[in-house]
Amino acid sequence: MTLLYESIGLLFHGLKYNILLTSLAVLIALPISCLFAVARMSRFHLIYYPATLYINILRSSPLLMVLFWVYYTIPMLIGREIHVFYAALAAIAAFEVAYFAEFIRSGIQSISVTQRRAGLATGLSSRQVTLYIILPQALRKMLPSLLTQSIIAFQDSTLASVIGVREIFQTTKIINSREMKPVLLYLFLAIVYFIMCYSLSRLVRGIEKRTGSRISD
Repeated sequence: MTLLYESIGLLFHGLKYNILLTSLAVLIALPISCLFAVARMSRFHLIYYPATLYINILRSSPLLMVLFWVYYTIPMLIGREIHVFYAALAAIAAFEVAYFAEFIRSGIQSISVTQRRAGLATGLSSRQVTLYIILPQALRKMLPSLLTQSIIAFQDSTLASVIGVREIFQTTKIINSREMKPVLLYLFLAIVYFIMCYSLSRLVRGIEKRTGSRISD
């Protein structure tokens, strides 16, 4: 327990990077995924096929591979190194765009076509109807799914350690290599993740009940 007391500051400093990575990735991915969701429903092939190809490739690839793609490919393209944190952020955001887009597309398709017709009848353009009427409702319907995927993104943020981001898992490995207390350290790590993910999952259930009751009303 003395080891945990001495290392708690370092461990929670690492956890800060997990939270920051996940939060920024979700904030970046959400608006982009709305565009991809709409593109997936476009009648224009030049819009539909690139969006569909991107989503299918990213959803079929493990995040670990995407991390390596970004970390090694972007420096080759721009001719300079990229900080490991920003490489991890770009990879996680790009990965989550593919999943968020499919959730949002499902939400859009669940909205009655009569709402689009009503919006068009008031004089709004098709873009305005999508932006102001359809998308807000789709996001509200799919909010529990989006939050659940965000929890998965938080869990997956530990993979950033493979390219050198000193998040909580990487910090735990470094401390363990010095102290050789794997049971204590990794048990503590598991407890931290359980508390955070369970708390977030309870929040998702609460939101799901609230949104479900409002929709049924």
